Amino acid sequence: MEAQGGGGGGGGMGVVPLRVSAPWPRPIDVCFVLEQVDGEYDFLMDLAAEFLTNGRRYVALCVQAVALPEPDFTVLEFQAHTLRGSSATMTAMPLSAVCARLEVLAKGARLGQEGAAESLGEQKALVSFMAEHLDHINAHIASIASVSSFPMGAACTTWGVQLRELLQGLVYNTAKAFQLVLSLRAVSGRRVTNHPNMAMAEEEVEQLWEAASGAMSGVCRDAEALGASALQAAAEATLREVSRCEQQRRGGQGSGNTVIDARVIAVFQGAAESFMYDAWHVLGECLPDVGSVLAGCGWVAAPDHVTSRPAFDAASAAAAIENATSDPETSSTSGGGGGGGIG
Repeated sequence: MEAQGGGGGGGGMGVVPLRVSAPWPRPIDVCFVLEQVDGEYDFLMDLAAEFLTNGRRYVALCVQAVALPEPDFTVLEFQAHTLRGSSATMTAMPLSAVCARLEVLAKGARLGQEGAAESLGEQKALVSFMAEHLDHINAHIASIASVSSFPMGAACTTWGVQLRELLQGLVYNTAKAFQLVLSLRAVSGRRVTNHPNMAMAEEEVEQLWEAASGAMSGVCRDAEALGASALQAAAEATLREVSRCEQQRRGGQGSGNTVIDARVIAVFQGAAESFMYDAWHVLGECLPDVGSVLAGCGWVAAPDHVTSRPAFDAASAAAAIENATSDPETSSTSGGGGGGGIG
C-alpha cells in the first residue's frame, strides 16, 4: 500500500501501512476443533493427518467411479456421504457442502431419477473441487504447524479453549498499541517545536501518554502469557522508550529527546505483523478487524491484507514512521530521539 496523506497526520505527511490478513474463513476452524478435543494440539494434528489420508482415498475412489464408461453412482454416493461427515467434524464446511451435493446427485442417478443423467458433468466438477479443497486444507494444516511467533503446541496445552479469546485480545491490543504509540510520537515531536496546529492541552497529552503506556503494557503481559517472545521483547523495548521520553518530557531535559525513536517502533511493527499473520491462520474469520481498530488514525494506513508472511525491513519501516509522524518543517529537530534501543 502506498503512503498517502492521512487525515490526522497533517499536510504533506505520509502514513504507515500495517500489513495484516483480513478476517476471512480458513479451510478449517482450528480453534473450534481444539475446543472439541480439550485443547490437545497433538491430537488435533493427528486427527487432521488421518482426515487428509482418508479424504484423499475417498476422492480417489470418486475420481475412478466418475471416469468409468458407466459411472458407478453407488460408489460416488457412499464416498461423498463418508467424506461429508468427516469434513463436518473437521469444520471444513465448504467441502462438506460439496460432498452433500454430490451425494444427492449420485443417489438420484443411481435411482434413475428424471434429469439425473444430465448431472454427470456437475458431479465431475464437484469431485475436482473436493480434491482441490483437500489440498487447501493440507496447506492450512501445514501453516498451523509452521506458526513461529508463538509456540502453538504449548499455547494449546496452557490455554485450551481460552486460546481463541487470548489471541483475539492480543491482536486487538497490539494494533491499538501501535496506533497510540505512533500518535504519541507525532504529538510529542510537534509539541516540543510549538507547532501551531498541535495546541493540545497538557491534560490531553497526559492522557495519550497513559493510554499508550497502558496499551503497550497489556501487549507485554499477554504476549508473555502466550509465549510470543519476539512480540513481548519488542513491546517491552517500546514501553521502555515511551517511559524514557515521558521522563524527559516531565523533567524538561531537552526537546529532541522527548521524541520516541522510530527504530524502536519499527521493530515492534515487524513483530506485530508476524504475530498477526500466525494469529490469522488460527482464528480465520474470528480475527479482529484491524482496519476498524485503526480507523480514524491519520498516521496509520488501512491495513494491507496479506496471505503470506510479510517480509520486513526495519530500516524502511523506521523511515516510513519518521515520515508519517514528523512535521516536514521540524523533522531535523523532532526526528528519532536518542536512547531506547532493543534489549
